[in-house]
Amino acid sequence: MSECTTRRLSNVDVNAASQQDGSPASKRPKIVDDCRPTTTDAQEVSTTTASASASPSLASQSVFTFSLGKSPKKFQVLSCHNLEDLVDIAFQACDPSDGETSTDHIWTIQVGRKTYESGEYLFLPPESDRRASNAKLGDLSLKPMMALHLHYDFGRNLRLPLNVESIDDAQALLDETETSALSISDFPRVIPMPPPPPITFSTDKIDLSKSFSNLDRILKRKNVNFNLFQVGKKRIHGFIKKDPTFGALKLVLLPDKPVCLFHLLKCMDFGVGIKSSGGYNWHSVVILPSNKLVGKYGKEAEPGFCDCNVVLHDPLLEEKLEGIFPKISALAGFTKDKSVPRGWITYEDDVLRVVQGQGSHLGYKAPKNCAYEGDGVHKPATGDKILLKIDKKMESLQELFCRVEGFLETL
Repeated sequence: MSECTTRRLSNVDVNAASQQDGSPASKRPKIVDDCRPTTTDAQEVSTTTASASASPSLASQSVFTFSLGKSPKKFQVLSCHNLEDLVDIAFQACDPSDGETSTDHIWTIQVGRKTYESGEYLFLPPESDRRASNAKLGDLSLKPMMALHLHYDFGRNLRLPLNVESIDDAQALLDETETSALSISDFPRVIPMPPPPPITFSTDKIDLSKSFSNLDRILKRKNVNFNLFQVGKKRIHGFIKKDPTFGALKLVLLPDKPVCLFHLLKCMDFGVGIKSSGGYNWHSVVILPSNKLVGKYGKEAEPGFCDCNVVLHDPLLEEKLEGIFPKISALAGFTKDKSVPRGWITYEDDVLRVVQGQGSHLGYKAPKNCAYEGDGVHKPATGDKILLKIDKKMESLQELFCRVEGFLETL
């Protein structure tokens, strides 16, 4: 990481260097960070330690605000920082590699048409302007809404965009009460996220996390797109997608309406628990709440690859969740409540949303009569209304339902 302190050769270093090449010590160049003001030899001798190490004004810098991929977290670097600083704080903020840091990987980052390499590369000399450590952000002609493309972990070929959210004068931060005390040494920094609203609803009548342990487990994993309830008038009542670090892509689809809220959760929980055969790079699981669509989805079923299972309603064994979560039951369409519109719940990248509208259409050709039919459908479309958005990692299925139920009580 580039330092925001003055770096100079000591007198001993300068004299030693002059003895090696014969040049006078007074004419040797001093090593000074680009972000620091220089001083003459006479000034350096006469100044105190405090003035020699004084930081430049934060107000003289530009502040670049970035996000990584779909993560809601944002982080800031200054114009004097380099691309290695940027990638380092991105890994700290968003943890895209399960606890590993940027120095654990060889990586490249593409800025426009130029590609810069991490310090672990051996192909470029240390002084090359294509080294990420030599590329200052203030020199890269970055613009808001621009994406820098990070390529790392070449074994898994992982790629993520570093999005330029905004570029501002640092003085704007200093003018705000909450950030007026910031100094140049506080950067790079992760922008603190606002605390989530308190949970206003709780129940001890049921623990969803125990009753539906497969759903609870997959909800807490990374790279999961978790969706419950019908999207507009589409025949999609639940969809879960798990992008693997290793193994097969898993997709679970509920293409028909269950009898009740408990039945819906039971269907999705059963589908998540079905194991892949391991012989393919994707695994489709279609769960049917009745035998009505078996002919469509079960005709070409192959266990472990394209599964199709029927999970029937059992009124003797299923609890009445409509009385415990009445507002969510209305959101899902199992009951009616004048204050609660029909809609769906979606949770991805530590962001919980409750959405009302029509959802999106599948944007690419996918295999028919399998779980791919639900991929992307729950994504809010233009004109859809986001009733609730919480940037917080859900610790359990129970927490997710309690947060949504408590919010819907306020409508």
